[in-house]
Amino acid sequence: MHYNQLVPELNITNLAESLSFYTAILGFEIKYQRTNPDFAFLELNGAQLMLEEIQPDSWLMGELVRPFGRGMNLSIECPDLAAIAANIHASGIALFEELHEAWYATDDGEFGQRQLLVADPDGYLLRLTEEIGKRPLA
Repeated sequence: MHYNQLVPELNITNLAESLSFYTAILGFEIKYQRTNPDFAFLELNGAQLMLEEIQPDSWLMGELVRPFGRGMNLSIECPDLAAIAANIHASGIALFEELHEAWYATDDGEFGQRQLLVADPDGYLLRLTEEIGKRPLA
């Protein structure tokens, strides 16, 4: 298995609940899973993520208070964002930001993507994206 140079590992409270969210709703695939501690290595479209239930000896810099991950979001490029958005809506999960088009300035124009923002069960903010192309600066 290929491992990316950077693979975030999220401390979570309930692996079963998180796996349901990441696999059934977002479409991640479990590449590896173990118990004691409960851990899973996930992948979607080349994006990799590790989930581990919080243990007394977890590598924590301080007390975790929900929502976890405050001050950051994980940007994940998805192959079919409309289908993922439909899964999120069908599950009753509230979006932090609805699906919309966004354009970002680059050195030679603008880069466009569809994106939505949703929090996972522990409050980690995910920015799910789908590339829509480039255009000259407006």
